[in-house]
Amino acid sequence: MFVIDNAAPFHDLPVQPTKSDSVRIIHHGTAIPARRLERMIEMMAHTDERYTLDFMLLPDAGSYLLRLKKLAARNPRIHFREPVPTAEIVRICADYDIGLYLLEPINLHHEFALSNKIFEFIQAQLALVIGPSPEMARIVTNY
Repeated sequence: MFVIDNAAPFHDLPVQPTKSDSVRIIHHGTAIPARRLERMIEMMAHTDERYTLDFMLLPDAGSYLLRLKKLAARNPRIHFREPVPTAEIVRICADYDIGLYLLEPINLHHEFALSNKIFEFIQAQLALVIGPSPEMARIVTNY
């Protein structure tokens, strides 16, 4: 048995220094309620004014994205940008400082997820902030 990583194609991008007065965080993906993206919005209440969070989300079939936008409207440091084609994700993420993915291991799929997001964040030369997903934590811890 072997695992095929969900890795993004190679991008030769430089590491960009983080400014001391501005730390830009990004999360991208699909707005799926089981991913509990509202936890990232809640997290921002515990960060200082230097931190901003941008979501780049594809809408779900329901109203979850609208609920997220309503919840985030209370915090002027949270923004929603338009999604881009998959081939452009790494280039867009490279303008940020931190790639964020807090996926709670609430089921087997989440527990063993090895999301394309972490590989895109790595290709974009970002610091990674992830939740307690064991497989993603293993990659971050080891590398």
